[in-house]
Amino acid sequence: MNASKHHFFAEDEVTSICGRWMYFGHDRESDTFESPDDCAACRRKLNKEQPA
Repeated sequence: MNASKHHFFAEDEVTSICGRWMYFGHDRESDTFESPDDCAACRRKLNKEQPA
């Protein structure tokens, strides 16, 4: 099953930041830009964690 949105994962974590998806693969893309395809819950939590 594939996610319809791009989810974000903390370093060395298998569960997404929003807690809705798991990923056990090794290849991960960097999370350096915002996209309309981002999971809104992941993006909010990611933006909250980043220093201003």
